[in-house]
Amino acid sequence: EHDFYGMGTVVLLAVSAVMILGVAQAILLLVQAVAPGLSQRCASGLKGRSFLAFLAGLPITGIFVVLMAIAKHVPVVGWVIPLIFSFFLLLAMSVTAEDIGRRLLWANGKEGSRIRHLMTGWPIFCISSAVPILGWMIIFPYGIISGLGSIVLAIFGKGEKKQEVRTLP
Repeated sequence: EHDFYGMGTVVLLAVSAVMILGVAQAILLLVQAVAPGLSQRCASGLKGRSFLAFLAGLPITGIFVVLMAIAKHVPVVGWVIPLIFSFFLLLAMSVTAEDIGRRLLWANGKEGSRIRHLMTGWPIFCISSAVPILGWMIIFPYGIISGLGSIVLAIFGKGEKKQEVRTLP
């Protein structure tokens, strides 16, 4: 009887994990539908300049951390700042997952649409972020910070150069 309940817990956790992955992927697709131009500029900013995007994301992450600490004590700001942060965080995860999918498909010699890149990269990003220590402290924070930095590069950057040079992604 005890093993039966243990197995039920495992099945429940597995089904919950799959549902969370599916819902989160649907939310990321919605973010790409709401802001397609911005997400495309962010993805192109992350494509060629991932370390610069990471450096640009560090101060933005710090600003959001300070604003969230302030939002804890100010009621009106406590409602607005988490919503704004959630939007930018979802956009950052969407861009990071799309970049991972693009690199993975490119490594396999395949091309794909932005949606295919996102559908490929999101499960990889989730699973790799769930790995203890390595995922929690390196992969997930790097993905989020570089995704936030790509938003900064997309908003304040000069854009991509007109000439196209074939390089490694």
